Amino acid sequence: MNVWAIAPGTKPEAVQFRFERAPWLVTGKTAEQVVRENILATTAAMKRRLGKEPDGFRTPGGNPAGLDGRADIQQMMLDLGFWWVSSRATHVPIAPENPTDADFQRVVDRQTDAQPYVYPTGLVEVPMSPLGDVASFRREQQKWTIGDFLTMIEKCVGWAIENRAVFDLLTHPSIMYIEDPKFQSYELICDLVHASGGKAAIVGLDVIAERAKRRQTPPPKGAA
Repeated sequence: MNVWAIAPGTKPEAVQFRFERAPWLVTGKTAEQVVRENILATTAAMKRRLGKEPDGFRTPGGNPAGLDGRADIQQMMLDLGFWWVSSRATHVPIAPENPTDADFQRVVDRQTDAQPYVYPTGLVEVPMSPLGDVASFRREQQKWTIGDFLTMIEKCVGWAIENRAVFDLLTHPSIMYIEDPKFQSYELICDLVHASGGKAAIVGLDVIAERAKRRQTPPPKGAA
């Protein structure tokens, strides 16, 4: 569901592929109404099936700008009961296969763009750290190996530990089941945190968001 489709003149079908195939499902509605109704329905489903409300909101797909400059979407999230979101996904140009040390360093260098902050509306942003599994693996011909992915994780987590920063791993079961069936990525992170001697901890995004909120971490330069 594309929350960024909320804009004057945007057809409601642009919110999701299924609505493009079946536009009659959203006839007479605005894109904002479609997004809002789908979020409310998902929240209700989680409460009914899981017995728990969602803790935060991660957008399906990320955006390099997150919700910067979209006070309307920020406010909608707050109105729907979400005090933190994860919508910002930094783009890093890398080799599609056989990454070099320079590629890995580019990813590490962009971790500074993926640190949590608070929007002017009070909504907290917990960015997705690059690279996610989609950017690494989801290509038919050229893609990284699991060894490449592990090297990247080791370097990025090492940077986060050294700089007392956040690394928010972005993965999907449908991809990692194929690319990392032995859960090596997750075990590596656990091992690195354990070896940090108390300098790092594995926590939920809500804990990260709460810390950013408490510190009132401002948006990156140029964001709003």
